[in-house]
Amino acid sequence: MVEPFRLQLGAILDADPHLRTVEVLHRMRQAGYVGGKSALYDMVRSLRARDVSPLAAFENLPGVLSQHDFGAVVIAYPTGRRERIHFFASRFKYSRYMDVRIIRDDGIETLIRSLLSGFEAFGGVPLMAVFDSARTVTLGQDAGRIRWDEAFGRVAIDYRFAPELRTPGGMEETGSAERLSAFVKASFFKVRRFRDGDDILAQLADWHREVNTARVCGATGMTPFSRLAAERERLRPLAIPPTEYALRFPVVVGRAGVVEFQGHRYAMAPEAFGIPGLLWLYPETVRIVAGRHQSEHARAAGSRHDSGSRKHHSFHLARLADARGRPHIRRLEIPGPVDETSITEIVQDPRFTWKIVVE
Repeated sequence: MVEPFRLQLGAILDADPHLRTVEVLHRMRQAGYVGGKSALYDMVRSLRARDVSPLAAFENLPGVLSQHDFGAVVIAYPTGRRERIHFFASRFKYSRYMDVRIIRDDGIETLIRSLLSGFEAFGGVPLMAVFDSARTVTLGQDAGRIRWDEAFGRVAIDYRFAPELRTPGGMEETGSAERLSAFVKASFFKVRRFRDGDDILAQLADWHREVNTARVCGATGMTPFSRLAAERERLRPLAIPPTEYALRFPVVVGRAGVVEFQGHRYAMAPEAFGIPGLLWLYPETVRIVAGRHQSEHARAAGSRHDSGSRKHHSFHLARLADARGRPHIRRLEIPGPVDETSITEIVQDPRFTWKIVVE
């Protein structure tokens, strides 16, 4: 019933390739079509022009495309203890060379540092980096426009690669449509037994050697390592060594003369109160720049942590000389160990007497 309308459907879609299918059905009803909408929708799908990336013809060339994905798997040890392991996987499209790393979480900083470490292991940066999951690298999509995470977007600019999301149904022609995390689980985590976390790392190193240098890839008929040299000839060098790369986050210096970031407080000069700035997050240190003021601290880890100097603290008290400011800053900087009873009294004291308690 739909076949006689093929030419008419083609003409409509040629005139407006993005016309909504429900509107196409409406026009076909007016033209005399009385069949079901499913049959019509199938023909519309077959006739509608598909958007094809200009790079589609080049993605199988060396040095063009790498694939990346997060994954998690629960490992049962012989002792009966179970542990959830997170990993980040990277693979070249042309050579199938792999890099898999055990990670502590799937946050944006972990993704960026794992991605850059993978590029370093590959020997350079490819033209495109395709992500199987949009969960971490994007903030969603608006009318088809991808809203990339700001920190990740800076990395793409700094290292000059084009980020892309894997589209369902893409990359079938080379057999790489399977999600990368599923491949790693099926070929490593699900087929091996591990004694503990150290054993996982040791066996992962052996697995890397096996899949990259010993095992012949079914899609290429060669080992990934034998094709890696062709990849490296086309890769860009890393503009910044991964160990020296800083993620950047906008911050504001608070009234107490500190910058709060990820649950930790970093001291700044008292003259920087209220000034917006930029926090440079390195693997081991934190540098904060606010106007002409800057400070550098060892990176805090674990639970809440205050990083600063006694010079900053004394300046804070001198700067906040008004009646309201001084008790507030002193309450924030009570020196030495304070027991739970003292903290409770300070927090719950009546509003008109707590200042006296602090003093």
